[in-house]
Amino acid sequence: MRIEPMHSIHSYAVMESFADQLEVDGLKKKLLAALNRPKPFRNFNYLIHQSDFRQEWFDFRQDKNVEWVREQISDRIDM
Repeated sequence: MRIEPMHSIHSYAVMESFADQLEVDGLKKKLLAALNRPKPFRNFNYLIHQSDFRQEWFDFRQDKNVEWVREQISDRIDM
């Protein structure tokens, strides 16, 4: 079974969701602003890699990727 990679619109939503759930207002505002500028993926990743939330981001993204794969498998099984 071939699992399609997450489309950029979904990846963007994952980054936005991560930023939204942060309680650190300064970083939250910076991340959301980065997502609304040109090259949002690059800007977001730059800020994350410079922050104390780098591992938290990796864990969050991994969880979302697992959800994505489960949805892909579920959609195919239901066909």
